[in-house]
Formats: sequence, C-alpha cells, structure tokens
Amino acid sequence: MMINRSKRLIPAIVTVTLGAMLILTAAPSFSGDPLQEIRDIYAAVNKTIEEKKAQVILFYTSDKGWKEAKDPEQKEFKDIDEMDAFERNYVYLHDGRIIKVRMALETPSGDWMLVRDYYFYDNGRTAFVFDDLATFQGYVPDHDEIEGPYVVEKRVYFDAKGKQVKALKKAFVKATGQEISAEHVRQVGEDVEVLAEMRAFAFYRMLRKGLIRSNAP
Repeated sequence: MMINRSKRLIPAIVTVTLGAMLILTAAPSFSGDPLQEIRDIYAAVNKTIEEKKAQVILFYTSDKGWKEAKDPEQKEFKDIDEMDAFERNYVYLHDGRIIKVRMALETPSGDWMLVRDYYFYDNGRTAFVFDDLATFQGYVPDHDEIEGPYVVEKRVYFDAKGKQVKALKKAFVKATGQEISAEHVRQVGEDVEVLAEMRAFAFYRMLRKGLIRSNAP
C-alpha cells in the first residue's frame, strides 16, 4: 500500500514551553522494585510533557548525515531531506536533561512505521522501551487474511544496571482492536538495536558539544 509522501504526518508531539521545574525521575522505590521505579519515571516524564514543560528537538537523517529540523512541531514535512528521512529522533529536554527520546523509522512507501519511546534513569541508562509498530505487511493465518494495518506493541523493562527484568508483546488489527498472534505479523524493525543508554544515540554528541539550542539554565 502506498502513501502520498507529501501528506505523511510526523509522529504526534506536543507543543512545548519552559515552565516550573518538576522532578523528572522518582527516587528509587523503597521496596527495591525496579518495575515500580520505572512506572514512577514513566508517569513523571509524561506529566512534564503533557504540562508543556519540556522542549522538543528533532534530529533526522539526510544524505549529509544527521541534521536538526528547523521546526520540530510542524504538522507535515516540507523540506525534502526531512520528507525522505528514514529515521527521526524527537528529543525531549527539561532542565537541561534528556528525559525521553521518541525514535521514528518509516519506509518511503509508508508500508510500515516503527515508533520507539525511550525513558531513562538518572544515570543515563535506559529504563523502559515502548515499541509501536504499524504495518501492512503480514497476517495470513490459515490462508485467511485479515485486512491491515496491524499494530505490534512491545514493552521492555530494565533495571538501573541495564539488566532486562521484563518484556511484553501483543499484536492487534488497528481498525478493530482484534488481537492476533504477533508470530503472523512481519516484525519489521525487530533487528533495530535497543540502545542501553542515552549516550549511544547518534545525536548525543551534538547536544553535548552545544551545537544546538538548549534549555539548560
């Protein structure tokens, strides 16, 4: 299935402004439960974003390497490099720190799109990864095809030392919500490496070198 590339929409982001400070990651759980700590981090980060207290910077791939978008909040890509970009990274900053990264991978044809959200511990290690894969490729169980697109969601949890502590996956038909077996959906993007810490992102050095704007005081 083809999608008019001039009309492709970017993944949803929120309008951002600087506001009152908020603790970005909760203190370690007294119970020592890494899953509860991750839930606290997830809730605090998304509260910051929903309350428009974060800044968003968009990096995307081009024939000249990684570039920063002039307007990360635009509703459609107008620049040809941005339109052709296979990978985009929406970096959420608050108080001079990265609190979340949304990575979006998409084919030019629009046959599939993988959106991966990263959340982090205070030490910079990845705490939680949420994958949302929307694809037209797959699902033919018993030769009785269910019309797509299909969605495969994957959640992976890590402790503060980088050890995986839990993983969940489910698949469903986007239009109806009918659950299906993920085994019958082509897992595009499964080979995309899950980065263990924020320093592993390609754009990280650009941030550290101060080549772009920052909301740090």
